[in-house]
Amino acid sequence: MIGWTASAVLLASHGEGIEVAPHWREALGDLAARSRAVYRGLVYDDPEFMRFFEQFTPIAELAELNIGSRPPSRAGLPDGVQALRAIPWVFAWTQNRVLLPSWYGAGTALAETDLDVLREMREDWPCFSSLVNTIEMALCKTDLGVASGYLRLVDEGLRTRLWEQICGELRRLRARLLEITGEEGLLASTPALLERLSHRNPWVDPLNHLQVELLSRVRAGAEHDREALLATISGIAAGLRNTG
Repeated sequence: MIGWTASAVLLASHGEGIEVAPHWREALGDLAARSRAVYRGLVYDDPEFMRFFEQFTPIAELAELNIGSRPPSRAGLPDGVQALRAIPWVFAWTQNRVLLPSWYGAGTALAETDLDVLREMREDWPCFSSLVNTIEMALCKTDLGVASGYLRLVDEGLRTRLWEQICGELRRLRARLLEITGEEGLLASTPALLERLSHRNPWVDPLNHLQVELLSRVRAGAEHDREALLATISGIAAGLRNTG
């Protein structure tokens, strides 16, 4: 959203408009509809997703941090994703380095769209180019290797199916982005940004590994470890410079 806003301001200040081809608008509308359907298919329609989310992320523990003015869930709504406020929802997925709300569904949608049209849109439409860059940044902050450590917190019968779905969607998205950009790696055209994002990992990764262990202990009843657990949540948020 910030990228889109900046793009709009720069274009308006420059005084020249970009004529958006009708087939670009149609393609973007189709992309939005398809990615939304895939996202909702996992997040809203899968009956086991909420249990997976609650075990796989520190969403319950976020409520104990004095960092927000409102509770994670809205009162008076049925239990489930719809009851969660947006910031805790994104914050929880940032903590385990999945960032799922930032990209899930985009891989399928882009893979099903004509590649030549996508390349044309990225080349000639700043709005879509900014969107691609934003997704690339989200994937550079995503680390499923680190995130896989959190699977030990999830019931054995639940973890495999949903984790394979998440990994499969990320693989589709990464492959399609590289096809669109024609580059060898994500953010290859902006090495300074890639370096800044990568520089955080050696400092944050140990906090993630520590957080998994502390989550396991606290959920097993080790209350004396709770303060340390909450410190890892604050530390990861500070290290990634991202909450929700």
